[in-house]
Amino acid sequence: VLYENGLFRLYYGGGFPYQIGYAESRDGVNFTAQQQPVLPAGHDGQWDSAQTLRPSIVEQSPPDARLVQKLGLTTVPPRLYLMYYNGFGSEESAVGLAYSSDGLSWQRYAGNPIVTAENAEGSAGIYTSFALREAGTTYLYYHTGSDLYLMLSQDGVDFTPYSADPILRHGEANTWNAGLVYGAFVRRTDAGGYVMYYNGIPAQDAPYGMIGMATSPDLIHFTPYAANPVITVGNTPANFEAQANPDGSITASWHSLVTDTVSYHLSYGGQSKVYSTTVDINNGNSYTFNPTGGSDYFLSLIADSAAQHSYPAEERVVHLPAAIMGVNPPAAQHPASLHVPASFTLLLVVLIAAADVLAGRRRLRQLARRRSRA
Repeated sequence: VLYENGLFRLYYGGGFPYQIGYAESRDGVNFTAQQQPVLPAGHDGQWDSAQTLRPSIVEQSPPDARLVQKLGLTTVPPRLYLMYYNGFGSEESAVGLAYSSDGLSWQRYAGNPIVTAENAEGSAGIYTSFALREAGTTYLYYHTGSDLYLMLSQDGVDFTPYSADPILRHGEANTWNAGLVYGAFVRRTDAGGYVMYYNGIPAQDAPYGMIGMATSPDLIHFTPYAANPVITVGNTPANFEAQANPDGSITASWHSLVTDTVSYHLSYGGQSKVYSTTVDINNGNSYTFNPTGGSDYFLSLIADSAAQHSYPAEERVVHLPAAIMGVNPPAAQHPASLHVPASFTLLLVVLIAAADVLAGRRRLRQLARRRSRA
């Protein structure tokens, strides 16, 4: 997510097959998505012909002279946006580069892919996590195998591994991240250091993940937080239901087994827009809203506790029958308190990254099956 001139600009992987989309928001909660992807999958035979996903945006303002030369630009814009993304085709996952002067119209770099299993450390399959630029150096975090690695670049195009060793390893046996660490998100802290939020799973085939935190003074050496994970699995909302009503509205209802829950974050949306609201537990455990278009709606529920923990989401999909499509429903029953804390926004970003990684792993398994049949 970029924040510029009062506008939140969200880049994400979505659809099937995955392609990179774009959405905007004035409040960071209600986003309006473009109907078409800003970076669709490549043409047949290209390295990213199957999927494009996991975008990470870096701005150079003004652009590095070496970058301008590498891209072959004849006119130098005042700023350039660089998108580092994962692509899938007939080969293993790799990292590509696209560039734009406005963040809307993107051009693929002619030398793609820029990071592959041949020029990176780790095993086959390179999965983008996060990129940022500090003091003239671009830091590209990625995961391969079970660990997180780092590559560095001065111009933002040519990357070299920082080390043959990972900067963050998976945990020991029987720990929360024993299977894999992935999905890094790094930001500067007010104290001047850096913090990384990342996903971990207890086993390679685990159906769920948890979120940990690590700190660093230099974007290279990270120390995991002693009390990890900071967001855990367990005590999730129970009996979460969603149904279409005869008047055309949709009602979500739930009963929680979490004893310290104080509020719920409910996200819901249709084909082109996502809404999010906080429902205080004192206002009851249900929420009714009016669909804005489309026949399929998804809903996601997260419980927030007094101890500042956010419990993972439960999800439901509601299909509106043709008989009630077009019905003009009554006004939605909005709760008294509407707000979305920053912790929920971060959790949503990390959950999206986790879903992208799982989709990539499914893609690799599909490729493996094709090769075995060949």
